[in-house]
Amino acid sequence: MPGHIPIKQVDLPSHTHHIVLICVLSMSPDMDKATKRDFKYGWFSFKPRWLQIINSSKCFLFVVVILATVQSMTVNGITSINLPALEKRFQLSSKDLGLIAASNDISAILLVCFVSFYGEFGNKIKWLGYGTLITAIGCFVFVLPHALISPYQPVLENTTFTSRQTEQCTINNGSSTSNACFSGYESNRLYLFIFCVAQLLMGAGTTPLYSLAPAYIDENVHPKASPIYLGIFFAAAVAGPGLGFVAGGPILNEVYIQIKQPKGVHLTSRNPQWIGAWWLGYIVAGVAMFFSAVFILGFPRELPGSKEMRDKAIEEGDLPKRNNKLRGKLRDIVPATVQLLKNPTYMFNALAITAGSMMGAGMGTFIAKFTQLKFALNPGLAGITLGTVFVVGAAGS
Repeated sequence: MPGHIPIKQVDLPSHTHHIVLICVLSMSPDMDKATKRDFKYGWFSFKPRWLQIINSSKCFLFVVVILATVQSMTVNGITSINLPALEKRFQLSSKDLGLIAASNDISAILLVCFVSFYGEFGNKIKWLGYGTLITAIGCFVFVLPHALISPYQPVLENTTFTSRQTEQCTINNGSSTSNACFSGYESNRLYLFIFCVAQLLMGAGTTPLYSLAPAYIDENVHPKASPIYLGIFFAAAVAGPGLGFVAGGPILNEVYIQIKQPKGVHLTSRNPQWIGAWWLGYIVAGVAMFFSAVFILGFPRELPGSKEMRDKAIEEGDLPKRNNKLRGKLRDIVPATVQLLKNPTYMFNALAITAGSMMGAGMGTFIAKFTQLKFALNPGLAGITLGTVFVVGAAGS
C-alpha cells in the first residue's frame, strides 16, 4: 500500500504485551505533560494558563532591565554618593572607603569564571534568581551598622558633648598609643567589616546577572534581534549609576539619618553636623531585588520555541555549532579558557571594556566626595549634577 511503512513485529510473551501497553498508556501523557510544563512560567507546580502571558523574551528583558538598573544604581550610584556620610558617621578613612567599594569587585572577580562556566551547563534561571536573592541579602546586611550603632547625636554649640566620633589623640614621640585613644577606632572596625561583607555578597550575587542573563537572552531570541535586546540590557546597567546619584543625593539632603531629629535639634543639610538617611536606599533596593528574583525564578529553563529557533539558525549559518567536547566538568575550565584566549575578537573587545571601566571605576568611587568638597556642594546638588552627567553620557554611549 502506498505510504505504508512496514513495521517489524517482535514476538513477546503475553504478559509482556500487557506491561508495555500499561506503561505506554500511563507514562506517555505524564511525560508529555511534564515536558510541556518545563516550558511554562510559574513556580514549582503553580503554572496556570493565565500566567503564561509573561512567558516571553520581552517580559524577561523587562525584568532583567529593572534588575540591572537597580543593581547598578545601588552599587555604583547610591554607594558612591553615600561614602561621605559613611565616613562622617562611622569615622572611616579614605582607605576604608576604598576597601568597601572594592569588596564588590573582589568577590565578582573570584567567582565570575566558575559561575559563568557552570551556569552555562546548568539552569541559568536558577543561577540568576538565587544570585539576585544573595544581592538582596547583601543590601539588607549593608544596613546592619545603622541598626547596631547607637543613635546619632550631633555635636551642638554650648554643650559639652563628647563622643568617640570627635575624640582626638596625640601620639608622643616614642610612646605607645593609649587604649582610650583608639577605643572608637577599634569598635568601628566591626562596622567596616560588615560593610565589606555586604559588598562581597552583592558582588557575588551580581555575577550571574552580567554573565548568564546575556547568555539566556542570546539563546532565546533570534540572532538578528539579540543585539537589540543586549543593547537595551547594557544601556540600563550604564544608566543606573547616574540614576543612583540623582535618587541618593536628595535623600541625603531631605531625610535625617534617624528620620526624626532629637528634641531641641533643628538641623538642615547646610549644617556640618547633618547626616542624611544613607541607609534608606539600600532598603528600597533590597526589596526591589527580592521581588525581581521571584519574577525571574518563574521563567523556564528555556523559553518555548527557542530550541527550534536555534537549530534553524545553526542550519542557516547565523549561529555556530555548539562545542560538544565541553561537558561542564572542572577539568573543562582550562580548555574553555584557552579557547577564549585564542579568539582575537573576544580578547580585543574584553581589553577595550576593561580599559574603559578602569577610569570609571576608579574615579566614580570618590567623585561624589571630591565634588562636594571642591565646589562646596551639598549631597543633593552634587548627586543631581553628577547623575545628569552620567545619564547623558550613558545615552550617548
